[in-house]
Amino acid sequence: MKKNKLKLTYLLRSHWGTLGLAFIAVIFESVTDLLDPWPLKIVIDYVIGSKAMSQKLATVVNTVAGPDKLQILNFAAISVFVIAAVGAVSSYGEKYLTTKVGQWVMHDLRKTLYHHIQRLSLAFYDQQKTGDLISRVTGDIDAVQDFVSQALLGILVNSLTLIGMLTVMFYLDW
Repeated sequence: MKKNKLKLTYLLRSHWGTLGLAFIAVIFESVTDLLDPWPLKIVIDYVIGSKAMSQKLATVVNTVAGPDKLQILNFAAISVFVIAAVGAVSSYGEKYLTTKVGQWVMHDLRKTLYHHIQRLSLAFYDQQKTGDLISRVTGDIDAVQDFVSQALLGILVNSLTLIGMLTVMFYLDW
């Protein structure tokens, strides 16, 4: 006897493009999470403190802002704004796209389940309570939608951020 199982990958297959854009937004969101403390490091080390900048950082800061401490502080402030703006846009894009995919997956799942329920025999309905069927279908569909729109890429954002933090820590001090 062959069983037809409905897999989540089957429902997500037609939405790979949108999920790809959401994945790009996730990458930008993770990068901005990693860059958040960087402007504060610049202020503490090079404006308040008297550490010497690395050659690469000095080239970038001097090209964009200048060598003066006030100009370095302005560079750090603008960096905070740019990092926050990129993080907000990427977070919004990721949430919007995953919610959109979640809604479409929910629609496709409801349509598939409706067609499946229509094909069941009348004997099946004699044995099952209608309320149980309805509550099971609506509850399961809502659980799938919540997973797709909230957990699927949220897990990825946190995993990429953790991997990035570990990479930065090992790069700075093995």
